[in-house]
Order: sequence, then C-alpha cells, then structure tokens
Amino acid sequence: MLSVAGLATACGNPAIDPNARYEVEGQALGADGEPLEDVEVRLLKYWSDSRLLEPTTEQIFADTPRGDDGVGFNIELVDTVRTDDDGDFEFEIYGEQIALPGGYSTADGLVEGAKVIVVVRDPNDPDRRSGVYSYPKTFMRSDAKWGAGDLEMWDAAASADFTRANSTGLLRLSWRGIERGSSTVRNKYRITVEGASGGTGRLLIRCNEGDVVEGGCAKDPNDSTMIERYLSAYSVRAYYADTNGEVLAYVQANGPNHRFVSRFAITDPVPDIRDTRDPVGLDGLWAVGTGADQRLLDSFADDEDPRTREKITNSATAIYAKLRPADITDAGLLNALVTNAANACLILEFSVTNFSDLAAAKDAGGAMWVQKGKACGENGARNEMSSLVSFDTTGSDSVVAAWMRIRAVADGGVAAPTIAEVGEVAVFTPKR
Repeated sequence: MLSVAGLATACGNPAIDPNARYEVEGQALGADGEPLEDVEVRLLKYWSDSRLLEPTTEQIFADTPRGDDGVGFNIELVDTVRTDDDGDFEFEIYGEQIALPGGYSTADGLVEGAKVIVVVRDPNDPDRRSGVYSYPKTFMRSDAKWGAGDLEMWDAAASADFTRANSTGLLRLSWRGIERGSSTVRNKYRITVEGASGGTGRLLIRCNEGDVVEGGCAKDPNDSTMIERYLSAYSVRAYYADTNGEVLAYVQANGPNHRFVSRFAITDPVPDIRDTRDPVGLDGLWAVGTGADQRLLDSFADDEDPRTREKITNSATAIYAKLRPADITDAGLLNALVTNAANACLILEFSVTNFSDLAAAKDAGGAMWVQKGKACGENGARNEMSSLVSFDTTGSDSVVAAWMRIRAVADGGVAAPTIAEVGEVAVFTPKR
C-alpha cells in the first residue's frame, strides 16, 4: 500500500530531470511601456511542507529572500540575469536548481520541481521593495521552456496626502486601480505602512474595492480610475512611524497576468497629533467567549501600552467595552493575537444605547450595534491583528457612543478564530 501511494503521488505531481536544461524568457518594461535596459531580473523558487503556502511580497523583493521555519516555508534565489537593450531577458538553468528540496524522486531519476517566479524590482525605488513579478510556474520534463511574458511595471500613481491630518485626523492614500478589461472580479489590494528606518511595527491592510466600513477601499469620488483609503493619523504616528514621523508605504495588487507592488510617493512626515487626543475612560472591559466572561479593566489590555499583552483564557470571540460617553476620534484593538489570524477578521461596532451591564449588551440584537470598521488578516507578526479606525473630525466631534465591541469572525470556510491575547483596547477623544 505504501508503494502504491508513493507512485500515485509521483504521477500526480510535476517531475523534472535534474540534469536537463530549462529556459525562462520574457521582457521587462517600465510603467510607460518602454523597455527597461540593463535591469536585474531574478528567478526565485519556493516550497512549503504543506505545498500550499505562498511568499509575501516582502520575502519576494528582499535582497536575500528568507523563508519561515515556524510554518515550514522556504524561498531561495535561483539565478539573476540582466536585460538587454530591448528589455529582453533569458534564464538557462538545470533541473537540479529548481528541484524541490526533500521532494519525491521516481525510479527513472526524475525529481519533484518547486514553484518558480520571475521578479523585476523597480529600478526607481531606492529600497528595491516594489516592482512586478509573475504568477508561479512549475516545470515538467515535457515543458522545458517558459515564456513569462511582458513584465510591465504598474502605473499606480500612488501617493500619500497628510496635509489635512491635523484637522481631520486622517491620512489619505490613493492609487490607480488595476485594469481588468471586461472582468467583473473586484480587485484586491494589500497596503503596508511602516517606519522609514524599518525599526517599527508594520501596519498591513487588505481590502477589496468597495464599502470602507466592510474593510474595503473606496473609489475616489472625483476620479473613478483611482482608489483611496484613509488611515488614522494618530495610530500611524504613534505605533508605526519613525520618531520623526517618516514612513514607507506600499500597495500590492494582482493583475490578470502578473502581480505588482507600487511605492507611495510621500513628501512630508506624518504630523504628530498625539497631543490632540485623550484616552476615553472605560467603566468596564471584558473578553467574552465560551467560558466565564473575563474582566480586563485595569489589566495590560488598557494600560495605554500596546507592547504589553493580556492573556485571554476563555476562548474569547469578542471584546466589550463600556465607555464613558464621549466624542470618539480613534478606536479599536491594537496588537492582539488571534488564532488563525490570516483567515480572520476583526469587526468594530458601536452602540449609542447605554446598556446597564454586560449581560444587557450581550443580549442586544444586531440592530442596536452599528459597524464602523473591519480589518482582515495578519498585521505583521504571525497571528497578530490590529483594527483601529479614525473618524473625520472636520467641523464636528465625530462619533458618540456608549458601548464598543470588537468581534473576531472567520474570513472564509475555516475554523472560528478566538482572541488569545490583547495588546490594547484603544478609544480616544479630542483633548479639551
């Protein structure tokens, strides 16, 4: 039975000759469609114990790509070439270079191949963290030549506008949407923001084109070709920017033929509006799950330091906070650990009803809660999530609420996530 199983695995997966030559060819183009002359093109291979994991863009564009032993994932640089005067490139490699380490082998000497991708880093990005790369390819013995096509940079026109942050409390990111022709598929985007020095945490936002309250990225009302997303100036400056407010930001998108990463043009540092905010007083704070409700008031969960974490012991699926009624500018959950965070979402909701106690808040129907934000996926470290939203304070005192709750829900057909640790339940009001 073991021999039959092994044979079935070998026949059902691509196999390559380690001694045969394989070729990859294509062309590198700038965002204007003109050939990129004398630029580096990289061929990477990756693999995982589960055969399912994909690399992040940070791993793909790194000078020295590194895997993650914690999840059994590996990535390697196979070879580099440079384009000619017409932007053309070609790789010639042996099967052993793209073989999957630890993969199966057949009786006639064939071996299992790893997935490979072609990467062109944007020569105009001094940090080489953006560009264009192919979808994965797995070679077979009968398929020894791969035409990777025209790898053209994304003309994203990505820019960051921080000029109104002091009045609105918001940072605006905007970029040109990916074109899909007649396709009805909604584009997905992945945004990262971190300190320019690289020594801070990384804010990661995933969104589809659509309703912002549902975690989406909205169409620019003044230009339907552009997408925009607003971020909390307070949270970015306090938790993700360098001490002088300098940040780097990137947006990733998957096109019909290739994948892209574009760098946001940022001319000014994030303004420091931290002195314009005060924490909202909490009259109660609980983790609600399958066990007894866990009291979090006066714990690491509300000590105004997201680097400390309070362990949650009741398999919580929600955090409830009883607020001292106030005008809210920024609110949410910071630096939490959530099981299966890569496939989870945090939903932020408020109620204007001043429920007398936690039991009444838990019993309240969904109509008594208004969703104000949603964040999905890991925010940097493994299983780490944050969901902090900011409200426009121009000419108003923004949102008034008596209770807040944050629910952890599954993003797709996976096991329901639970909140394992809480870094900070953050709720802020304008300084008086």
